[in-house]
Amino acid sequence: MPYATLTFVDVDQVHFKSKVGLDFTSMHRNDWFDAHAIMPETSEVFVVADCYLDRRFKDKKFVKSAPNIRFCAGAAVIIDEVGIVLC
Repeated sequence: MPYATLTFVDVDQVHFKSKVGLDFTSMHRNDWFDAHAIMPETSEVFVVADCYLDRRFKDKKFVKSAPNIRFCAGAAVIIDEVGIVLC
């Protein structure tokens, strides 16, 4: 994969704590993919084979334009004791 991220998601923002292939460090939560991977909270891997064909992602700016993301996969790391969810 040309892009990979470890992100922290808060109410409004996605913060890229580790990343490969991307220049930005944060963005609005609605512009990225992680909100779908962690809602509802689940231990299953979230996979979208072609974001361009998926109604949830086809209009996102990183699908419609550079870097033209097509494949998306994510998994939440849920730590119940402290209520932290990481993607």
